[in-house]
Amino acid sequence: MKIISLELRHFKNHTQAFFEFKETNHFFGDNFTGKTSIGDAIVFALYGVTKHGFKSHVHDFIQTGKNSMSVKIMVQLNNRILEIERSINDKQETLTLNKNKVTQKQLSQLIGDHVPFIYSFFPDVFPEEEKKIAREFLISLLPNKNEINMHINNLETKMKDLLKQEKKLKQNITYYYGQLNMLESQFYSAQNQPHHELADLHEMEAKKSSNEIALEKAKNQKEEMKTSISLLQKRLQEIDSQLLHLDKCQELKVNEPCPLCKQMLSYEYLLPFKNKALFSKKQLLSDRERWEQKERILHHKLTELEMEIERLQMEIQKQKALMEQYENNQIFEKQVQQKKSEIIDIIKGREMHIQTIKSEINLTKHELAQVFANIQNTINSQLSDAKIFLFKRLKNGELRPDFQIFYKNRPYRVLSYSEKIKCMIEISSIIRYFSNISYPIFIDNLESVTHLNPPKTQIFTASVRKGMPLQLYAK
Repeated sequence: MKIISLELRHFKNHTQAFFEFKETNHFFGDNFTGKTSIGDAIVFALYGVTKHGFKSHVHDFIQTGKNSMSVKIMVQLNNRILEIERSINDKQETLTLNKNKVTQKQLSQLIGDHVPFIYSFFPDVFPEEEKKIAREFLISLLPNKNEINMHINNLETKMKDLLKQEKKLKQNITYYYGQLNMLESQFYSAQNQPHHELADLHEMEAKKSSNEIALEKAKNQKEEMKTSISLLQKRLQEIDSQLLHLDKCQELKVNEPCPLCKQMLSYEYLLPFKNKALFSKKQLLSDRERWEQKERILHHKLTELEMEIERLQMEIQKQKALMEQYENNQIFEKQVQQKKSEIIDIIKGREMHIQTIKSEINLTKHELAQVFANIQNTINSQLSDAKIFLFKRLKNGELRPDFQIFYKNRPYRVLSYSEKIKCMIEISSIIRYFSNISYPIFIDNLESVTHLNPPKTQIFTASVRKGMPLQLYAK
């Protein structure tokens, strides 16, 4: 691509200007005479964008106080002469190619995209790009870019999928560790419940068996006591019957018939009879009191025995409950331990899977870095003092995609303006080499550049000469 001429009207500080160009074109003049504007006008005429590729700020190119402007450029491309004119009138943009209206898309299909042109034309723009954009642009220059992009996309997709799997597995492990902590808490809580009786199952079984024997013995004693009380009550009933009979004997009177034999009772018979009956009554009352005392003692013992039976029954129930709780705790602890073992196995399996995924991630990263290394080597094979690095090696040995420009083994950021221009002139050569288009180049502030070896393409330069109007020297 060769720019033949440029005509400006109301473009920035150019009211009306026309320039014819050759291979080497040098603008010089005082500050604010429009040297830098020449580069802006060329990019605007071809692509309708600013130096940095922005469409939104092109209206700032209209000269102050005017509402329209136009730029006409003559370009030689592939042995064809193209006349391109772009104008803005009341914010309405018009583009013509050889006097015919066209769209920017139609024009770009003919002259190429604005990105490689700007990167080559303005050497200071490319180093300012984001690393990812710069890498992708360099790849887009390569003849096998589609194959490379597919390979990179496949590797990056694989990487994303592996990282997603790793993240999911780590979240899964975190969940299982939470389950493990919950089981530990439940196990600790079960072990620390205030049941000191649960210390020994054999001791509980022995105590329960002893209480059951004591209960059986107490029940037998209760039956024996009830039998004894029944006999005492029967004996007391007999005594009461005898006492009733003796009371009736005391009611007998002289010369009354005997209730049994019907003979008349004499005084001589009745008196000793009553005395004997009275003595027998006293004897029976004494016996009755003695038997009642025995009955009271037996009833008291029976009450105590029934209380002891109730206590033993309650104790046995308590021991049964404790033994059941002990067995439940043993079952629970066994279940917890089994569940813990299962979770630990799951965690180990997940961790092993993560290690496998990490190995695959490292291999994928290495393969991706190798792709960039091959691209890097292909690009750097066309450079001498300048070098481009598309990946960096971390302290852990991992290779990570990157973008760094070096010139004579020094990073771009520490270079002087002169060194930066020399570096980027060299790098712009690979854009022309791989795109197979000889893009022109524009170098501003040429007075700050020392010992410049001009590139093998059309070149535009600008330098300050105080007190002089804008002038063009072309040869």
